[in-house]
This record gives sequence, structure tokens and C-alpha cells, in this order.
Amino acid sequence: MITSCEVLILMFGVLLSILAMSAEGKHNVIIKGCPQGCLSCSSYNGCVTCKPQYYLLLYRSGMKHIGICTHACPVGYYPTRGHDIGRCLKCHVDNCDICYERMFCAKCNPGFYSHRGKCYEKCPDGMYEEKQTGDCKPTTDCEVAEWNDWGPCMREGKTCGRKWGEKIRTRDVTVFPTKQGLPCPGLLEAQKCKVNPRFCPEPTEAPDKDTDKDDSKKKKKDKRRRKRKRKRKGKSNSRTKVSNDRDNKRTSTRRNKDKSRDRTMSSLIS
Repeated sequence: MITSCEVLILMFGVLLSILAMSAEGKHNVIIKGCPQGCLSCSSYNGCVTCKPQYYLLLYRSGMKHIGICTHACPVGYYPTRGHDIGRCLKCHVDNCDICYERMFCAKCNPGFYSHRGKCYEKCPDGMYEEKQTGDCKPTTDCEVAEWNDWGPCMREGKTCGRKWGEKIRTRDVTVFPTKQGLPCPGLLEAQKCKVNPRFCPEPTEAPDKDTDKDDSKKKKKDKRRRKRKRKRKGKSNSRTKVSNDRDNKRTSTRRNKDKSRDRTMSSLIS
């Protein structure tokens, strides 16, 4: 037997069905003059479907949802495209600016840092806040390589001339520390040592290239001077010889004349 309570529930369900059917007939009326990007629209709910390359964005206005078509989804929404229509869906990650999926944030709001799709005001343990990118980065401690071999025992830049000196060895950094990471240990180590040999050998002067060049130039210059002097001397000797030949010729001519004159005088006297 049906009780009065069950009758009331049944009547309430029928009433809801009638209201839903009337609302559906009213809201799905397609009208002309839709906003830009709308393929079909309703006078009650705005855009119902969008043109290609547009996304349908639904927002609440009182007790109803209003649809608009947009090229890009606003902050706090991410685009998704199905077989029939593209939609802008709301991110369900708190303090998210840009998200790829419903529960995965790509970029958080200012003052928050992203890690594995979530937004944190302070990064988890073992991580630090990278303000330039807005991400949580893992903290890295400094790592160094093994010590290199010891250098020579020296003092004042010399490996001799002193009894005691100092030798040094170094090591390189293999991984540099990040923010809040452990700093690098010492990279240089010094140790006292005996200088061997103690006394420095006598310095040997290395040949000076500039001096050799100057000497070579000087030798060539002296050689040219001697050659010119020999040429001048040869010319002077040839001139002297010619002059002597002329003098001898003049002298012999004069003698011959004197002899002929004497002969003439002697013939006249006789």
C-alpha cells in the first residue's frame, strides 16, 4: 500500500521533470546574431557551440551558466579539445596561474612555487625556491675531485737557494653547490718542505738575440767599409802609376833633347 509520504515524493519528482523539460525547450532555442566566435547560441545561456579554433568558456551568473567563445583560456583555466568542441576547464589546483590538466599546474601565482603540478608557498624539504622561474629546485651540495699531485718545493718563486720552502696541491670542483647547499671545502693545501738542492747553480747567460743581430750588422758594415777602402786604394795606386809614367816619359824626352843638342854643338865645334 502506498503511503502519503511516497505520494508526495512521486508528485515532487513529476514536477521536477516538467520543469526540466520546459527549461530545456526554452534554453536550447538557437537564435541569429550570436556573439563573435559562436556557432550557435541561446538567449538564456549565451554561446552553446563555438566555431573551430575557439574554446567554449562557461561561467556562473547567479543561478545559470553563461557561455562565451574565446581564442585563449583565461587565468585559472586550461584548454582541452574533444571530438565536437573545444572547452576551457577550470584548474583544480589552488594558487595556480597556468595549468596543463585539471590537477597539474604549470605556473603558480606570484609568491608561490610549483613542484610536481602543485603550488607551494614554501618548497618541500631538500628543495629551495627559484624566484626567477617560480619552481622548486632540489638542493645540491658541493662535490670535489681527489687531490692533484704535490707541486715542487719552492720559496719566493725559486726551487733552490733556501733551506726550507713550501709545496702546494689543489683539487677541482666537480659539482657546484646550489642555494642552501653545503659549501665547497678547501681547494688548496700547503705543506712545509726542504728545498733540494739548497744552493742554486751559477747562472749562465743566454745569448742575446738582439746583440747577435747588432754584431752581425756591424760585421757586414765593416766588411763593406774595407771593400770600399780597397777600391779607393786601388784607384789611387793606378793614378799614381799613370802619373809616374808621365813623369818618366817627360824626363826621358827631356834627356833625349839634351843629348841631341849636345851632339849638335859638338859637331859645330869640330
